[in-house]
Amino acid sequence: MIGVLDIGGTNVRAGLVSEGGELVLSRSRLLPPEADARRFLEFICSFLGSLAAKSDEELTAIGAGSCGVIREGSILYSPNTSWKSLALAEALKARFQVPTTVVNDADSFAMGVFNCEFPGKYSALCALTLGSGLGGSLISRQGLVRGVSGVSPEIGHIKVRQGGVSCSCGGSGCLEAYVSKRALMSSYRRYGGDKDALSPYDVYQAFKRGDKAAEKAFATMGRFLGTGMATIFNLYAPPVFVLGGGISRAAKAFLPSARQALAKGVVKGLGPRPRVVVSRMRSRASLLGAALLARDSLESVLK
Repeated sequence: MIGVLDIGGTNVRAGLVSEGGELVLSRSRLLPPEADARRFLEFICSFLGSLAAKSDEELTAIGAGSCGVIREGSILYSPNTSWKSLALAEALKARFQVPTTVVNDADSFAMGVFNCEFPGKYSALCALTLGSGLGGSLISRQGLVRGVSGVSPEIGHIKVRQGGVSCSCGGSGCLEAYVSKRALMSSYRRYGGDKDALSPYDVYQAFKRGDKAAEKAFATMGRFLGTGMATIFNLYAPPVFVLGGGISRAAKAFLPSARQALAKGVVKGLGPRPRVVVSRMRSRASLLGAALLARDSLESVLK
């Protein structure tokens, strides 16, 4: 049995994946607010341990996807958490005594949608996770795409507006500063939306009721998302973008403006206009992708 984790900026989902690749159990919990590294690790280990205790089979490996810049199992920087550096793979391995693989959460999502949700359908794709932040990963039949430095591209921090809105990374004008939970809520209130709205879910419910502020907020987010996708396409030309994360559930509200901006921004001649689809598996894809990466790592160790 493989233990799996999908760690976001505000919540974490844990699960157990069988040797046959089936997600047999999963649970989600909110992360402790303002948790330091020690408290975070205690929470993660306790959460995964409680699930492992429900199985008759022992853990053989752990696979985890986490937000942040990750190298060799360590989170070097995570703008959406209160702690900034953590040897997560080492800590999980010490606690559970099994081989552990930790990657960026967008990588595990990309691995899951490419191999489990759309197996063999696309030669390559760009996976984008829309939630507390914006994550992104590119994958092809040759595997996950890495930068020259060996880590995943930080798609959420490509610049879409010079001197724009401040971002959690410390910079300004990043794509994530316009396509994220914080960005959507800020935009909604700026357009005169309901001050009692607490989440993107609330804004989407308002959108479905015909709320003009919600319509404008989602349209604005969609335009920036489409601009970002056009930039990615002009660099890598993925044939399809797959959207996941909690905000992707509101795709009906922002996809029209996103597709319009994408079509407007792509350079002609690079390939057919890319498709944009919404993952139905979402967090399940992330957990299954983490299991695949953990299994690949385990097999390479055993060879």
